Amino acid sequence: MKEKQLRILPMIQNFRTKSQVFDGGLLHKIFTNPVLENNLIQEIADTLSHYGLSGINIDFEELTEPTNEPLTEFQKKLYEKLHERGLWVTMDGIPKTNDYAHTRLTQYNDYVVFM
Repeated sequence: MKEKQLRILPMIQNFRTKSQVFDGGLLHKIFTNPVLENNLIQEIADTLSHYGLSGINIDFEELTEPTNEPLTEFQKKLYEKLHERGLWVTMDGIPKTNDYAHTRLTQYNDYVVFM
């Protein structure tokens, strides 16, 4: 893929393989703990840079947050960190749901893919 100069963007999800569901509780732990959130963002940035990847695709579903602000703030921090390194941020979203602040999220993603 690199020989063909294709952009490689791995996906990160909150999907639990064992139970076969998207687990919003996993995200709640990250969104409510600044140390965990910053560590995750740093790990994503470092891993992408280490492997020479082009960016990341975020696929977070079944959110349990009372508002969509924690996800939007996470995307903002991730976008700023990755753009410092010239990396892309894309996100999967579901239209017509309150889990995503669609208009605001377009500011913190290079592409939003509606499922």
